[in-house]
Amino acid sequence: HAQALMPPWPSLAAGAIRSRMLADSGVDRAAFAAGKDSPEGSLGQCLGTPASPGTFRINRFLLGKKVDDGTVEPFLPLPADVTTYRTKTEYLQPRMLHPDLTVSCKLPLVPVLRQDKPEKPLGGCWLNRKGISAYLAGDPLLDDYIIGQQELWENDPRLGIAMDPVTRTAAEGRIYTTETVALKQKVGFLVNVEGAAGCLPHDGLLRFGGDGRSATVSTCRVNFPQTPWGRIAAEERFRLVLATPGIFDEG
Repeated sequence: HAQALMPPWPSLAAGAIRSRMLADSGVDRAAFAAGKDSPEGSLGQCLGTPASPGTFRINRFLLGKKVDDGTVEPFLPLPADVTTYRTKTEYLQPRMLHPDLTVSCKLPLVPVLRQDKPEKPLGGCWLNRKGISAYLAGDPLLDDYIIGQQELWENDPRLGIAMDPVTRTAAEGRIYTTETVALKQKVGFLVNVEGAAGCLPHDGLLRFGGDGRSATVSTCRVNFPQTPWGRIAAEERFRLVLATPGIFDEG
């Protein structure tokens, strides 16, 4: 059984967009991958080479949904310091541990979940725009700020069977299932790119994912929540939210 990964790695979008940019410029993608051909000018500066990438970066990769005013509402997976239950949603609180407890954390405070009674947390929860705003401000997360994944996509299992390469008949006992993702109406991947040097495609199709499914691409307006800089300055603390995998020089 092969399970689907949602959200997928941002490299899925990076590969699809970069391939489209190469195709639009007439560069042979196989030759580019082999290091035998590369674009010139601003596109060459943007994409670089496989061995030495250029300025192209995916700096935000989320799910989004088109709303009635033509903008796109962003959705953020439930952050690591938030736990939600059927009855409430709670933040993990930084606390000083008992001196007899030793952990690998280098900071004096450790995020701890304290419960009045044991309860299993819910999975597959996402924050909508109001939820992201409340989270950034450290405000309570209300029920209508959190949505389940079933409002954004459904899992679509597929049944298959291996084929005998010689007889081209079904191989006995070799049945497998794969899990695909069916996005809900008006839901798509929200990708923010920097360093593209004005070379991004604004419409048309992309070859998306390992199966080469077709996906439409378009520019959009997104009303992202504003960071509460004044409160950060006053309280001298903040949260760091990674919307793509964090790759740091020192780990």
